Amino acid sequence: PLAVLQTQLASPNPPFCGDLSTDFFNATIGLPPAPGFIDTTLCLNECIMVGNQEVCWSQTVDLPGASWLGCDSQVVVVIVPIPPSAADYPVTVCAGDCIDFNGQTYCPPGPHVVTLTNWQGCDSLVNITFTEVDPQAVVAADTVDLPCDGSGVPLDGSGSSGYTALTWYGPAGFTSTDSVVQATTAGTWTLVVENDSVSPPCTDTAFVQVMGGASTPDPSLPWLPELCAGQSIDLDTLTIVDANATGATYTWHSATPADSSNLLAGTLVTLDSTTTFYLLAVAGQCMTEVPVTITVWPVPTATFFAASPICLTDSTTVQYTGSASANATYIWNFDGGMAIPGTGPGPHQVFWADAGLHVITLVVEEHGCVSSVWSDTVQVDAPLPEPVVQCG
Repeated sequence: PLAVLQTQLASPNPPFCGDLSTDFFNATIGLPPAPGFIDTTLCLNECIMVGNQEVCWSQTVDLPGASWLGCDSQVVVVIVPIPPSAADYPVTVCAGDCIDFNGQTYCPPGPHVVTLTNWQGCDSLVNITFTEVDPQAVVAADTVDLPCDGSGVPLDGSGSSGYTALTWYGPAGFTSTDSVVQATTAGTWTLVVENDSVSPPCTDTAFVQVMGGASTPDPSLPWLPELCAGQSIDLDTLTIVDANATGATYTWHSATPADSSNLLAGTLVTLDSTTTFYLLAVAGQCMTEVPVTITVWPVPTATFFAASPICLTDSTTVQYTGSASANATYIWNFDGGMAIPGTGPGPHQVFWADAGLHVITLVVEEHGCVSSVWSDTVQVDAPLPEPVVQCG
């Protein structure tokens, strides 16, 4: 029936192509069109347009009404995907260094994946990985003091790592490839380590400041005072000369070895006898101890003995009984009497021309120490009148 035919021709899959005209039609029945064929290569995840359809993988594409006579046709699409090419790009650099790649800068630690375009126009992935060369210059101490005996101090670079070469540089052109060297000169010492697995080599540097170089203090006191018993002195007023000019600091001590336990509480001291103190000179790690003896002389006494009473016609004997030596200075006052010998400690024979009480005084000076005045009184008696004998 016509209605059935019209329905079939209007369906998406008509049995044949035709053109209805009212109740009659002319039908041209042709062979079904052969499927089209597209064979192409595409970069992975790319697509093509077939008709008005986007095709991203191999498939058969139906194209309604796209053939002659307005019939449906098919296209067999074969897509061969081109996967991205990939390459590893390992790089060895000094620690912290970067590289320039394809106009961009890349730095450790990575990895970095860089997308480029290959000869087919597809992605080319470059995987940049880093190996860092990190030599470490390590010293045991960055500041050391030279010992006072001049033997030098060891500089230890044995803790360094990751190097292929090690060199010490010191004052006066010193160089050494030993990891431990003996420094005998003050100044800056430099440790350089390098690793030549990279060009130019990777390097690291450490510095050691060697302090000192001054000699041990050599103090002396060009002059020492001599005191009398009971006098005081401030030890800090004494002149100290350091032959090595080390700029040492000085402290005074009561015993040896000089240390904090015998440090004088104050430098003003009162002495009754000869005393030895200990001067400690310290310059950096160097020190010298020097004994300093302050001579203390006893104050002499001026005691003496004079025989009394005496007759005017006689002399008295004056004998010194004090503590001074014969070399002391004796200042006698015989109160107008004539003394023989009259100087020194005596004994002296003293005569007076008149009777009465005569006071003898003495002051003794020895080593700059002066005694107190000593005195004694001699009674000089006039002769008795001659007796008169009366007979009766």
